[in-house]
Amino acid sequence: MILFQLLHQKPSLAYLFKPATKQLSATRLLQLLTPVFSEMGSNRRTEEDRAYGCFVRYVRNVAAGRRDITLGDILAFITCLNEEPVMGFLKLPTIRFTELPGNLPTASTCSREMCLPINVTNEEDIFYKFDLAFTNAYFGCV
Repeated sequence: MILFQLLHQKPSLAYLFKPATKQLSATRLLQLLTPVFSEMGSNRRTEEDRAYGCFVRYVRNVAAGRRDITLGDILAFITCLNEEPVMGFLKLPTIRFTELPGNLPTASTCSREMCLPINVTNEEDIFYKFDLAFTNAYFGCV
């Protein structure tokens, strides 16, 4: 009842309770995810650039409908939210790069941080592992 009265007095607050009308795009998802790279020119940075490029191509494939998941699934893997909050994120999600056993990405939803594997050799293999991780919440719960 109090909420109804508040919305009646301040109708501009109603947008907080409406579902998002704007769908998440590949460009917006990549803008939300801030990669944390090593120093430019280092060998590690070269591996990180390759892994990030692979992730960007994967996101574009998802956006084009060439994978069986959605961009919201990727965002949910990292943040537990399948769409951007109306007021935005207080802390933007980040991407870190590590050598991960099995090349499966992991995420910490509390800190909104995803770890991508840098030991990428075969793009189709890593795309399959992205599909596996992003559609199974287990890998995102660290």
